[in-house]
Amino acid sequence: IALLFSWAYELTPEGVKKTAEVDADSSITPSTGRKLDRIIIAALVVALGYFVWESRFAGKDATTGAEQTAEAPATVAKSIAVLPFVNISSDPEQEYFSDGISEELLNALAKVPGLRVAARTSSFQFKGQNQDIQMIGQRLNVATILGGSVRKSGTKLRITAQLIDADKGFHLWSETYDRELTDIFAIQDEIAKAIVDALKVSLDLGGNEKLLNAGTDNLEAYNALLQGRYLFHRRGDGLLQAGSYFEEAIALDDQYATAYANLALTFSVGWGVSDVTKARPAAERAVELDPNSSLAWTAEAMVLEQFDWDFNGSMAAYKKAIALDPNNADAHHALAIQHFRLGRVGKAIELEEKAIALDPAAFIYRFWQSIFYQAQGEFEKALDELTAVTELRPNFAGGHARSALVMLRLGRAEEAEAATREAERVAPSPYDALSIRAGFLFASGKKEEAAKWARQALALPEARKEDAAYKIGEALISGDVELSNSLIEEAFRLRQNFVAVYRHPPSNIPDDILAKTRYWELMREHGFMVDDDG
Repeated sequence: IALLFSWAYELTPEGVKKTAEVDADSSITPSTGRKLDRIIIAALVVALGYFVWESRFAGKDATTGAEQTAEAPATVAKSIAVLPFVNISSDPEQEYFSDGISEELLNALAKVPGLRVAARTSSFQFKGQNQDIQMIGQRLNVATILGGSVRKSGTKLRITAQLIDADKGFHLWSETYDRELTDIFAIQDEIAKAIVDALKVSLDLGGNEKLLNAGTDNLEAYNALLQGRYLFHRRGDGLLQAGSYFEEAIALDDQYATAYANLALTFSVGWGVSDVTKARPAAERAVELDPNSSLAWTAEAMVLEQFDWDFNGSMAAYKKAIALDPNNADAHHALAIQHFRLGRVGKAIELEEKAIALDPAAFIYRFWQSIFYQAQGEFEKALDELTAVTELRPNFAGGHARSALVMLRLGRAEEAEAATREAERVAPSPYDALSIRAGFLFASGKKEEAAKWARQALALPEARKEDAAYKIGEALISGDVELSNSLIEEAFRLRQNFVAVYRHPPSNIPDDILAKTRYWELMREHGFMVDDDG
């Protein structure tokens, strides 16, 4: 239609007329055409000039995104996530073994210079999920994914491994290994080397040296270690059994530094199983056997911090652990908490940022970061971290409860009430639910009502099973100064880590009652009153 009208009609000073009615001598078409030619030529010159400027000059500005964007893929390209290998053995109890294989490969690859390896917590969050590889790559910010399966039957072992380009979904390498179980250490090192070889050409990686350092030649000791680590990562009631497996590994090989380090960590992390008589000698022996082990120095630092409150010694040990393995997220996290306990909030935030970057799916890192931000009065940032916490761990009551307190500070009362109800819903016990409600009511200014709920929590039989640290908040809210003081003194005597929170009391802790106790006096006495940010 356009072609027909352009042929049959012509634009004139008097308007649109049929071409046949316009005299050739009075037609303005040639003039109009020349004007259009000039406009087109001018537009082409401008476009060409912009193209030359953009290609030759815009990319040289280091402060713009052009050059930086070009560099980003190179950094991401040298990265890998090791997904938990699938247990396809007939015995589901062999899951600890398939998880252990994945973790050992992850640890081996983490030693390759220039290769960024997603931390265990981040990669293991996809366990049992049939997620799209490209989505996993984006979530973990890695260019390659290692996955596979393990079949263990008697002394026979089959491991299938495959390396996938996370962006395109293509297989870069795959292999199946059929071996006797006695070859497990050699198989793991063989797989790790094959992965590095598959990436070496494009990523310029090293890795011809032996990558796996199992720390033992005793297969039974190694098997016990894997079982212990499986339970250790699950926490809760499994910690005591995890400790038993680590002790079994040590009995089978008394030179097994990794088993000693894991034993020390198990009895240092708290969760109702703290035992300095087991943790201290295990940590010291781990460092003695392997002074180049980041895990051993982390265990040593934790013992010095948790049981001795030797903050200079533990800080030096944490720094040693990080120097030996800059990707040790746990060491960054623990050191952040120690700085916070000493009043160095800025340093705590900086270290926790590094831990989160190394292991973005570790909800507990983000939870502590929210505490640090809240202590600085940065409530919006604190809430951002808590939003990530509740997304990563929807059934973690502490995340919802603390979100409610931060929302109150931001004037979002209705959302705070909803968050509190959710915290109560997922609370692991009636004691926890009552404590959450008491804290929320106190922060809302309803002190008398809060005191009633706090007293109900303290009256429950299960409250008697809680450590002093967990009961201090309820005692303070209830207004019982005598009980608060006795609990605080007990917590200091037992070296409980409640001071990590109360060094900067959150909004649901009544300062006026806290001031009537021996709390600040004991804080100064034990060296917690450090206010510099060094």
